[in-house]
Amino acid sequence: MHATMVKKSLPEELEGAVCRASELKLRKQRMEKLSPIPSGIRHLDEILEGGWPRGALSEISGTVSTGRFATLLSTLRGCLIRRIPAALIDQGSHLDPRGAARLGLELKSLLWVRPESLNDSLACAEMILQAGFSLVALDLGLSPVVGHVSPAAWLRLARLSTEYQAVTLLGSPFRISGCAARLALHMRRERQQWIGTPGRIRLLGGIRNRIEILKSPQLLKGSITGFSAGLPEAEKIESMSLQHNNTMEVPCIRSRNS
Repeated sequence: MHATMVKKSLPEELEGAVCRASELKLRKQRMEKLSPIPSGIRHLDEILEGGWPRGALSEISGTVSTGRFATLLSTLRGCLIRRIPAALIDQGSHLDPRGAARLGLELKSLLWVRPESLNDSLACAEMILQAGFSLVALDLGLSPVVGHVSPAAWLRLARLSTEYQAVTLLGSPFRISGCAARLALHMRRERQQWIGTPGRIRLLGGIRNRIEILKSPQLLKGSITGFSAGLPEAEKIESMSLQHNNTMEVPCIRSRNS
């Protein structure tokens, strides 16, 4: 039976889901051409082989002052510079507009949503993905996370990311998306970095953090690398420049809850 006749014989809600093998091939080729979205952090992008994978849900877990939110903002900034449609779903209301502006984040080009519960956050993410945004950054704020959803909700969000070939970047104080995330990273704080001589007035120059790969299809699970989150006030001080190859410089902005 001809493919067109087969499609017409199906119910209306199923007709659009059926396609020819040639169409599937073209769809796969289009998917392969889409490059990852860089995080804006050079060494992290090298580890991720170019950036966050397209068509997938990626999760970053970490508590306060671990660089989790700064990594989301760095990714958003790169997208906005390249005029890629991007949105921030900020459940914890952590974005400080003035601090973001100092980092070069173009707020006039950013869709900024501040839902109050996890259910509303996921509903917003689904609508934004269906609107065609290439990057949806969803940050759940600090623990405890307000609201509860079933594991199926995260799987639905991952499927929408695949369907629209978008990057959904989830920031959470703890691992929350289960098996739905294709890539899962965990950030933790190690130590503070101080500028000045002991016994005299010293300035906080930054925070030394570490990132652990919890889940990845192409990277070795458990691989760990270090990075530094430096305060803007300390960026001009030469003694803060780190020369290690595995160091990632992540500008640190103050959130509303800091």
